[in-house]
Amino acid sequence: MRPTEAHPELVPMLTTLRIIVAALALGLAGFLAFAYWWHEISGPRDVPEFASFLSWVAVALALTQPIVFTFTRMALAREALQKYRKDDIGPFRKGYMAAVIVGAAGIEGGGLLAAVAYFLEGRVVALGAAALCVVILLLSFPSRRSLDNLIAQRP
Repeated sequence: MRPTEAHPELVPMLTTLRIIVAALALGLAGFLAFAYWWHEISGPRDVPEFASFLSWVAVALALTQPIVFTFTRMALAREALQKYRKDDIGPFRKGYMAAVIVGAAGIEGGGLLAAVAYFLEGRVVALGAAALCVVILLLSFPSRRSLDNLIAQRP
């Protein structure tokens, strides 16, 4: 029997997490689409050097935050897994929710920085970094299988 079948209270938690991750991904994709549209209708503009530097910093953060927050999410999930008990899964549930939300929000934050950089400056690399963050968010979408696999790894 799979852990999600043994504990039906995990299913609404997964639904909530899916809604949160989907909202973050859709919000980022929507802002990215708006930034692309705005950049296309407004045409080229002069950007001060300082803004260009900030744009590159935003791109660098957007490319490193998914890595950092994926490892953070894995560490928090492992910590939550240590609290897993068959008779009381409340502490595990709270820890797993925190892991998914913190991980997704960190990735979305990096993407948002890159989308703002593209919005201000129009560099294609910023557009690519933001789009990469959207893809990573969608790939980290919580599923029943991933939760069952995580619980199966418990010591």
